[in-house]
Amino acid sequence: MNWLLLIFLFIIFLVLLRVVLKLSKIRVWVSTTDRSKSKWIEFGIMDYKKDQTVPSVRLIGQSLKSAIGRIKMGENEDDNAYVQMLSTCADEETDNPQYHECGYISQDGYIYQQLSLRKKPEKIGYLARPSKPNTPTVVGERNWKSLWLKCQLNAYAGEPQEDNSKKARKKRIPVAKSYFKSFRSTSSEAMPPEARAAAFGMFYNKLNKHNYQEYYETPFYGWKDTALLSSLIYAVVYSVYYLLWVKVLHNHMVGLHYFRIIPLLLAYPILWAIVRRLKINSIDKGSSIQPLLILFNKSLGQKGIDRLIILCCAITLGFTLTYYRFDFVPLALVVMLGVGINKIGRLASKRWIIDNPFAEPETEEDTEQELSNPEGDITRTYNWALDSEANHDVTGTLTLYFDSQYIDDLRYLNPFYDQHTDKPIRESLMEMFLFVKEHRSVNARLRYLVSQINKIADRNDLLDQDRIQFALDFVQEPNIRFMLNRDSKAIHQYEDYIRYPDETLYDKEADSNSKSFLAAMIFHYMGYNAVMLYSRIQNHGAIGIEIRNEWISDGLLWGKPLDEVSFTHNDRRYLFCETTSDGFRLGGTMDGMHIDDFEDKIEFPSSEDRLEESTETKITRIYNWDLDPRFGKALHGQYTIEFDTEKVSELRQLNPFLGYAETGGSYEDNIRAIFSYLRDDDERTALIREITHYLRQTVQEANLDEVHLLQFTLDFCQEPNIHYCVDEQSQGIGFQREYMRFPDEVLYDKEGDCDCKSSLAAALLHELGYNVAIMISEKKAHAAVGVEYNESWLAELDVENPDNVILEYNGKKYLYCETTGDGFKLGQIRENDTIHDFETVVEIPK
Repeated sequence: MNWLLLIFLFIIFLVLLRVVLKLSKIRVWVSTTDRSKSKWIEFGIMDYKKDQTVPSVRLIGQSLKSAIGRIKMGENEDDNAYVQMLSTCADEETDNPQYHECGYISQDGYIYQQLSLRKKPEKIGYLARPSKPNTPTVVGERNWKSLWLKCQLNAYAGEPQEDNSKKARKKRIPVAKSYFKSFRSTSSEAMPPEARAAAFGMFYNKLNKHNYQEYYETPFYGWKDTALLSSLIYAVVYSVYYLLWVKVLHNHMVGLHYFRIIPLLLAYPILWAIVRRLKINSIDKGSSIQPLLILFNKSLGQKGIDRLIILCCAITLGFTLTYYRFDFVPLALVVMLGVGINKIGRLASKRWIIDNPFAEPETEEDTEQELSNPEGDITRTYNWALDSEANHDVTGTLTLYFDSQYIDDLRYLNPFYDQHTDKPIRESLMEMFLFVKEHRSVNARLRYLVSQINKIADRNDLLDQDRIQFALDFVQEPNIRFMLNRDSKAIHQYEDYIRYPDETLYDKEADSNSKSFLAAMIFHYMGYNAVMLYSRIQNHGAIGIEIRNEWISDGLLWGKPLDEVSFTHNDRRYLFCETTSDGFRLGGTMDGMHIDDFEDKIEFPSSEDRLEESTETKITRIYNWDLDPRFGKALHGQYTIEFDTEKVSELRQLNPFLGYAETGGSYEDNIRAIFSYLRDDDERTALIREITHYLRQTVQEANLDEVHLLQFTLDFCQEPNIHYCVDEQSQGIGFQREYMRFPDEVLYDKEGDCDCKSSLAAALLHELGYNVAIMISEKKAHAAVGVEYNESWLAELDVENPDNVILEYNGKKYLYCETTGDGFKLGQIRENDTIHDFETVVEIPK
């Protein structure tokens, strides 16, 4: 029967050989830093073949329709490798995904970003080995620590440093890196795969604005989720081996020789590594093995099964020591290890939701659409726990993303910002409440936060009492720190200031009034009627939640006397809630305070009579800007527009610059087409008319003249109100190379390059009644605006050299207007530039 054993061993050998062959294939992993730059995230993988000219990069573990990037070698004698990033959605059903070219890697190891066809490439970084971070190269590093199997190459931002000391090397932190494990050398190839992948990692880090965080949360290449499966396979192999070796061939397996246990146990980590490698290969091919593996690791919430398995293994250990000597000790230990790792890793802690294929499909009214976490570049993480008499072990963790410019805009919009409002606090708070309710993008984080609180509460079967307490614990310390306004630099230490909910969430600190407003809005979106409370005696804020009849039993509210924990307002009974320090349960008050001390009560519209919310396609943009201070007049502008995203998308499809870099049409004709389209229908310039009406009215109310109006308009288009961003870095327009936006597109994106911002400025000045021209300079790769001027302006503007900023064209004299950076006055041009550098002039007819 020895031939059976030989066949069994031969099959195992074939499996091992297949894994070794898979290891020899070059597959390059790409890593970059996360949003907070605090940890490395392995996000992509690049398959590579020596004869492959365009290897592609895919997200790890995702069977998406399209690769997120490609690295293409130059044609003819061009030996650079060009990095392309996906423009369309990675999950979109399309046979022709669109990619935009970000830049390239040169043979000397430097990385260049191609900003525009009209501009020279900009050197943004270089590739180098980890041991020599200041020596550019395209060939990765191998060392004895990895037995020369692992080849790694890093991507660094900026220029190499001259100091190559050990201390300087430690300070040089890469922004991206790539590595692969293979016996093969790639140093003789035109552009080694590690160089291509590392360069793509740098562009991904720099240009990517998508939130792929959910892809990183599951460690697709981790070890824990294969522990239980490996134990099962080990048990099967061990059992077959035992039957063949002991029962058929009549040999001893372990017997009383306990040292034989060691090689049998060592076989488990080897098998574990093989199973993990097979899983990785399946994932990289887009297989659906990951959800199947997760399903295998689930115990459908029956945690007792895990304990039963471990108990059986413990009994087996005792049994085998008594009756079978040590023969089954390795098997029992391995099974216990696999189950234990699966249990400790919480891979079996949640129930699977099983869909009934025979159930009637739910209607849109029956299903609540999954809310998405709003994107941003700054993270805030919240951790809190339920404070409950029932001692529920319920905790919450949540990460929100913010955009600092959005928060700054929101602060400017806050009625308490200037501390000089003549409105009563009640009126200002109601104004803030209505603003949050009416603008879906402003309440997006609130709605997402509430959805997560409800999700945790539902998962733990919390009743109303604990659900409300759990939401209250989110607002209390230490999750959101209590801080007096006069101590908070975030709000310029304004004494009388109540923050918008997003401000409080961003700052993670606030006084009792701001925390109470956040809590009231959270409960409002949870479906509870809320009222804000304020005590002048105690100089303190809190909230009340309307009590429902089913909460009360025999005059008690959850076992507490109703009068001690509640109050009445407008014929409604409210439960008192303290929002500041930690440890306050429902109805509890701070020492020395009483519910009756809170004489001011601000009741928001009840949840039953909710205001009609705008649709999901609505998004709000907030604009804040100041008149150039060199004019000696203080004037602040503040404006809010709500856009319909579907209409903006439709407008983009009509833009004549769509695909301009490929079609190569006339630049001037496209500009004329944009303004001709706007001129044909008054509705198409509705937003521009609204803004110019506000500009004119604001300047008139400040008793300022025409020059101030023009400068105030120009300031609106400049930084930081409309952010300067080259086309290739703008996600809104699909990272196209040359694209002049419609004015409404610029307003919606709140960003644009020189020609986009000139488009907006030209439209505003034209609507104000001036002759306007858009000027293009091939020499300077720049665009600006010219406005027909009045001779009297020059004295007020104090123009040093009028000939540099005045251009005569078609019988009109145009004054130069710069729209890009902040601080450019009317008639001021960039240093070493002149208006005569602009060869192309496109007049906008009245």
